[in-house]
Amino acid sequence: MAETAYTVLRKLKLLWYYVFLTYGITISTENRHRTCPRTKAGIFIFFFTTKTISFVCSLGIMIYSYSVLTSSATGISVIGSALLLHISTLTSSIIVYKRQVHISAFLQQLMIGLRKSTNLSAIRNRLILYFTLLTTYSLVSIVLFVIEFCYYSNDESYFFYSTKKNSTSFKFYDDLKNYDYLKALVILQSVHWHLVSQMYSGFSIIFFVYVCQLMSKNFKTLKCSIEKSLNSNMPMNNTYLNKVCQKYEKLCRLTSGLSVLFSPLLLVWSAGGLIIICLAVHILKKAFERTSHLQFWMYLLFTCKELVFVCMLYSNAKAIHEEASATAVLISKLRVKENRHNDHRAKISQILFLAQLQKEINGVNVSGIYTITNSSMLTMLGTLLTYAIILYQTE
Repeated sequence: MAETAYTVLRKLKLLWYYVFLTYGITISTENRHRTCPRTKAGIFIFFFTTKTISFVCSLGIMIYSYSVLTSSATGISVIGSALLLHISTLTSSIIVYKRQVHISAFLQQLMIGLRKSTNLSAIRNRLILYFTLLTTYSLVSIVLFVIEFCYYSNDESYFFYSTKKNSTSFKFYDDLKNYDYLKALVILQSVHWHLVSQMYSGFSIIFFVYVCQLMSKNFKTLKCSIEKSLNSNMPMNNTYLNKVCQKYEKLCRLTSGLSVLFSPLLLVWSAGGLIIICLAVHILKKAFERTSHLQFWMYLLFTCKELVFVCMLYSNAKAIHEEASATAVLISKLRVKENRHNDHRAKISQILFLAQLQKEINGVNVSGIYTITNSSMLTMLGTLLTYAIILYQTE
């Protein structure tokens, strides 16, 4: 038996409520923010504290173990990508927590804009796929790290082992051979990083993708309504045209609100993701040249994950611009009555509406720098390819 649209929508609401509740954040369209506020605040403080401690420990381990490589492109790539990931996760946790009420209210507005008959099963199925892939990536990465770490802690062929065999610099993995509790600490830190930090960062990006899909769905709903009017081949009066234009302008304001809600995060996710991918390409090259095949697969999975997230972010944000543009084109094609004198105002309203559209670019704006469209996505891909090639050729 097929699920009703209401059932699917309710499951989606509960899904995001419980996903973020594990981090002490409330994303709810049913006024659940006042439920156990101290408990939720305590959970978030615990999550943020452990994340900060993990960041400090990771920073210390990186400085200690890669001190020999800091002057090389590989060392800079490793440290740079790790730092950017930590900064992205910390920034995301702070901003989402501070804006959880506003994000919930915005989500409620998107839900209201959809028809009761609108079935979101396709969006639900995509979310299940995203969650499955993210969880699988985290578990596989942990297994690969544990196997590789336990093996190479007893072998001097470790990928990032100092190439200067006789150097007096720190040899972190030599020290780990003699201290089992240090090995356990590093493994525990890796498990926390993948299951807590990386999962939260992934959930945040997937949530933004979900909001973009709901935004596109609202534009599609309006577009379908206009298409029915066009197919009826009946001229429209001023009242109907004003109602359509008001709905369109409301959706455009919601799109601007989406940009404001995720304004700093979009810049961090997009710019940080591009930089991380470029750095990871150089790391992949070095890992492939070494005997550590497990590390090569670890960084290959990591690079693919970051690339998929950036593509998801841009493609779904771009879809909003495409749906908004397609809806505006249909509004311009509406036939207006010209028989009665009072209905001439409809034609004037339509002309003014089209003139306004020419001055604006409707879509997701990244911190006021640019709007995500087809051209900006092509620019992003060109920039990514250029710097990836440069870093790949860098020794």
